[in-house]
Amino acid sequence: MNKDIKEKIIEALSEYLGLEPQDISEEDSLYHDLHMKASDLADFLESLKSQEIDIDTIDLSEIETVGDLIEASEGESDDHESQEDEFV
Repeated sequence: MNKDIKEKIIEALSEYLGLEPQDISEEDSLYHDLHMKASDLADFLESLKSQEIDIDTIDLSEIETVGDLIEASEGESDDHESQEDEFV
């Protein structure tokens, strides 16, 4: 798991929700534990763009937990990096 992306997402999520980063775990449900609505999650994902995290192809219907969001974000970064390597 890419620690940088994990830390960026948890830090951004804590700022967005007004929580301490240590109060957010990967097992937390975005909807039930953190009380986010679908519109909150969409807004939060937009805010991740400023953290240089590519969220364009993340499928919100597959995101339930903080860990799911981290994994989806890492997958996008890994795909993006491997595509760049192909052109080098």
